[in-house]
Amino acid sequence: MNIVITGAKGFIGSHLAEYLKNKGHKLVLLDNFSHPSKNPIQVQYCDVRYYNDIASYIKDCDVVFHLAAQIHVDKSIRNPQETMDVNVNGTLNVLEACRKYNKRLIFASSSEVYGTAQTGIMNESHPLDSQSPYAASKVAGDRLCWAY
Repeated sequence: MNIVITGAKGFIGSHLAEYLKNKGHKLVLLDNFSHPSKNPIQVQYCDVRYYNDIASYIKDCDVVFHLAAQIHVDKSIRNPQETMDVNVNGTLNVLEACRKYNKRLIFASSSEVYGTAQTGIMNESHPLDSQSPYAASKVAGDRLCWAY
């Protein structure tokens, strides 16, 4: 299977890439290097904020694992515009390319969308209560995926 991973240089992306490579899949690993892990995988530069850049990779794949995000809560408070650009507009770009080329998408959310636990069990039916721009941006990404 031909797989694109956005955010491939991050902790989860780099480990997912290793796992999928060991399963024999052909990978295109993309990242903008904003917060890479120390995992020494080779990736190509791509920023999900730019539709044409991301679409050119998605058109030739079977599935996209969309992990790219601005993940730092404190940074999201200091610079909410960048967080929304990456996490909301970037997700919209990935979704649009997947729609255009009829590709499957797996989106990485965050438990931050739920905020502080309001019930004993935090599952997908737990109330959304984002408490930072980062968390709100992940809620928006979730809802965009749901809408698509």
